[in-house]
Amino acid sequence: MSLDPYQPCPCGSEKKLKFCCGADVSHELEKIQLAMEGEQRLAALDHINKLLSTHPKIPSALMYKALVELSLSEVEQARQSTAKLLEVAPTNPPGLALAAILDCQDGNVLAAISRVQQALEQHPGKIHHLVYQAIGTLGRALFATGEVLAARGHLTYQVRVSQGKDETAFSAMMDLDSSGQVPLVAHTFADLVPPPAESSLSAAGLAEFQAALKDANYGCFQAAAKKFEALAASEPNEPTIWRNLGTLLVTLAEDDIAAAIFQKYAAFAAVPRDEAIEAEALAQFLAMNGEEYQVPEVTATFTIDDAPALREAWISNKQLQAITLRPEDMDLAEGEPPPQSAFFILDREIPSTGVDIARDAIPRVLGELLFYGRQTDRAARVEFTAPQLEDWNDRIQKVKTLIGSHLQGDPTEEAVGLANRNAAILAVNWRFPDDTPQEHRKTLILEQRRHLLLNVLPDSVQAGLDGATLRQAAANPQLQNKALATILLMDLAQPQEEPVFNEVRRSLGLPTIDELDPAGRKIQALSLAQLTRVEATKLNDEDLMQAFTRGTLVSCRRLVLKMGREVVARPSLDKVANKEDVFEILSRQSNDPTETLELLTKAQDWAKDRGRSPARFMLQEIPLRLMRGEQAEFTRIMETLRAKHMNEPGIAQGLYMMLAQLGLIRPQGGAPGAGPGGMPGAPTAMPAAAPSSGGLWTPGQPAAAPAEASKGKLWLPGMD
Repeated sequence: MSLDPYQPCPCGSEKKLKFCCGADVSHELEKIQLAMEGEQRLAALDHINKLLSTHPKIPSALMYKALVELSLSEVEQARQSTAKLLEVAPTNPPGLALAAILDCQDGNVLAAISRVQQALEQHPGKIHHLVYQAIGTLGRALFATGEVLAARGHLTYQVRVSQGKDETAFSAMMDLDSSGQVPLVAHTFADLVPPPAESSLSAAGLAEFQAALKDANYGCFQAAAKKFEALAASEPNEPTIWRNLGTLLVTLAEDDIAAAIFQKYAAFAAVPRDEAIEAEALAQFLAMNGEEYQVPEVTATFTIDDAPALREAWISNKQLQAITLRPEDMDLAEGEPPPQSAFFILDREIPSTGVDIARDAIPRVLGELLFYGRQTDRAARVEFTAPQLEDWNDRIQKVKTLIGSHLQGDPTEEAVGLANRNAAILAVNWRFPDDTPQEHRKTLILEQRRHLLLNVLPDSVQAGLDGATLRQAAANPQLQNKALATILLMDLAQPQEEPVFNEVRRSLGLPTIDELDPAGRKIQALSLAQLTRVEATKLNDEDLMQAFTRGTLVSCRRLVLKMGREVVARPSLDKVANKEDVFEILSRQSNDPTETLELLTKAQDWAKDRGRSPARFMLQEIPLRLMRGEQAEFTRIMETLRAKHMNEPGIAQGLYMMLAQLGLIRPQGGAPGAGPGGMPGAPTAMPAAAPSSGGLWTPGQPAAAPAEASKGKLWLPGMD
């Protein structure tokens, strides 16, 4: 049976088949559809080619051909078929969508944005399945190329179109939010806002405003942006026009223009100061990829003679720290040999001990040295790479001193990359003596970071402050909000509130950011940045759960930790909140191993008190116990799991996989060999190190070796 000639044409034109590709090809189109639905791609391609031999300009056939070729990984052929489709029907939505998908594959995301917008504008409110697919592909491609806010705009729209039913789209958006790359202030301006009730807009302007919102609701962001841009020119005194225009330009990856727009919005007197500072902070974030926010990473090349003698001397030099570089991890040109040696150069020798070491005695890493011997067409050389900060010449002199009489001529310099200037200024690049206690390291690093924030950063030139320093901007009323925005961006990037940022504000004479009393405030109206300041203990149960949920939905670690801790502490929420899940979320977000263990212990108690299994929390406890060297606790957990929980769904498999990843058992079962104290597979190869930023050690991250224990008391899967 042929396709109904009065049904919509498969090509996506929104015309009836009879009046588009033609009723005379309906039988062949049905054959193609059936073959594709049965995943008989080669058969479908035969039908398509047969149809195109007699009807070479049928959009449906060309669309199907490009689709089949893509599914067969015949990318170049798909590109040709798509080009033919767009030659026949330049505004065909599926053709534009296919071209956008191919653009994404080539990394040309800006062209893909334009094509997707053109496709959506053809039939506003009606989205062909290929256009829907292209939106998701584009969102993921934008994320992969670093356009995180544009990516979020596209993925959010795809989730909204699917009404949350597309798990792939929702998962992609959650992955993006949990990546840590989306600044908290971006969420404040992620959605368009209606015109205020008391607006200065003319009747015509108000109508155009609503028309722009309608376009955006259909995903036609480019059309909506053009309307708001025209409105901004004709009625420039309405702040919401500028705000919405900035939001749309962010989604369209026009970051530079969007930054200027948000700065314009922040300058309106009608915008509340907190919101103005957040808008300025977003503007600075959007502009951050500009060269003025970066510092060049430079490689200085020193030609040397008698390379073997110099290399021998360097191996025993205590101002150099040998490092291991794998050739496969280096960006080497074809045929280029790897360096013979690699070192970190320190500003002083490593002290003999780090016990009770003072902050000013810790060696600082100045950069990386690569040592190359003589090659057929090139003299022996040393390459030094580091950010070109204010002390660059001092660093170069250090290298010259190390090379000494082996130096031949002046070094050459080449920019090899860019690094964020503030990140380079605030980096604590130290080399501790090996015996420095972990707690002492942590204390010293925090002290150094505080020193840099209070005494170094304020006198460094900031691109976001029109070339002024923070100290200069704080003294200039016209630049104070920009200075506050610069500090806010750094403040909100931390997983928890840190008093040092208010110290910075006070030292510069700027207003501090203090906790907000929720009394009389609508919690749902607060931005996420403001919500992190709310006193959790003063929220009622409903508002507390709403705040916690908002934090989890956008993976806002600071908000999740602050509100989640209050959720589990409230007896009144015992029957309202699933505290097992809250405990687990908190344990994964905390960066304090002690707190993480307390949370996991409370989660186990909570589960047991309600007659449920605590096994999943016990599994999460294992890596932490190993990291802390607490073998007695590790053994207790293992024996409890074996005796009580191994028959529970997923527990045996989860334990086996975890122990295999930790290197405690071989994949085929059994211990890989007894370590010190007879502990099978004792993780002695795991170097002592700080836990991961999440507070919970996971396979692949360093952990400390546990203490010794008796061999006979430890059971592992596969040892029965």
